[in-house]
Amino acid sequence: MSAGCRPFAGGTGDSSNTTCNGGLDIGSTLDYRDRSQGNLNLLINSAKLTAQYCQQFGGEFGPFVNTEQTVKDLDLLRALLGRDKINWVGYSGGTWLGAYYATYFPNRVGRFVLDSNTNFTTDWQDSFAWQPLGFQRRFQEDFQPWAAKYDSTFHLGATAAAVNQMYEQLRAKMAAAPPVIGGTTYNGVALDNMIVGAMYSSRNFSVLAQNFAVLESVVGGGAFAAHTTRSLQPISADAFLSTFTSILCNDTAWHGDKQSLIRDSGQSGKKYPLIGYSTISQPCLSWHRPSLRMPTPDGRGLPPILMVQDTHDPATPYEGAVLAHKAFANSRLLTVQGQGDHGVYASTGNTCVDNTVESFIVDGVVPPRDSTCAGVPLPVPAQAAPVSAVDKAAAYRAAAGSLPSSN
Repeated sequence: MSAGCRPFAGGTGDSSNTTCNGGLDIGSTLDYRDRSQGNLNLLINSAKLTAQYCQQFGGEFGPFVNTEQTVKDLDLLRALLGRDKINWVGYSGGTWLGAYYATYFPNRVGRFVLDSNTNFTTDWQDSFAWQPLGFQRRFQEDFQPWAAKYDSTFHLGATAAAVNQMYEQLRAKMAAAPPVIGGTTYNGVALDNMIVGAMYSSRNFSVLAQNFAVLESVVGGGAFAAHTTRSLQPISADAFLSTFTSILCNDTAWHGDKQSLIRDSGQSGKKYPLIGYSTISQPCLSWHRPSLRMPTPDGRGLPPILMVQDTHDPATPYEGAVLAHKAFANSRLLTVQGQGDHGVYASTGNTCVDNTVESFIVDGVVPPRDSTCAGVPLPVPAQAAPVSAVDKAAAYRAAAGSLPSSN
């Protein structure tokens, strides 16, 4: 699972923190594309160990890191602030949280905007099942044609197919002979993670394109590899990803077994190779859930809620958002055609979206029906001057550093 769709709750920040004490890193160097029985066993057993680590070190607090407790905490904050109702702009996991807050406290709902939507009308497992499609589509239909358009700048290939071939060849090289950067070894999974992290925003496309060339140099043993001494930064704080894992596993039940994991991840990988194979890693399947039964959000009895969704969103794909919209009464869906950034309002420069959202949340203007905005164009890359090895290492860290483990 990619954690780009991130719920937030107690367990992080200044609240009591939860931890998996290193358990999130178990199996992180295993290549999901290696479908040998031994590697498949390691991947499945690693996910089981991750679950054991998280629950062991989460202690008595761990079972309470869930959406139900979080929305109750938020309503306590509302009461302490003396507010009768609250307004809401929630992105990604914040759409799940917003939908559940509205379900638990319908009389406290003001103007709610849900942007880059999970399918909050089903369980986490079904919601995340759309991610392989979303990331593959974003990579193939947005990044690869964009990189080909600017082949004179990045030299990755003059067609989208050529860019994809370059990626596959580079990944195979990294899998066969993982390069060492700053004393740390990186395999093909690290390349996939770097790509996934860049797909969230088109502002990352230039860095990703530059880093493909950097990695080619590393794999080829060029000057960059010889002079790189700085290591990559840690991927993410443990508390944040531990909270992410706890919420997913505590909130809703997961289903499947060893054979279904192997079968389904293999089928997904053939269709969506970027992250499809990684769906074999599911720690929630062996999680001992608390006795928690949350009501499924359906929107009944709520005031109108505005949903905003890019058609090429990688982390919370459009198809899942449409299902949530159809099952959530009184919602209005604002579709942004041909755009793929994860998080739309006030972050992509789309004035059509910004005006619609602000008219709704500031002035209370409810769209009478579902509507559409055109997406903004992908950015033109800056003509960067040649950079030093250290600068290239920093750029690589910037693209890779936002990514969690797929566990």
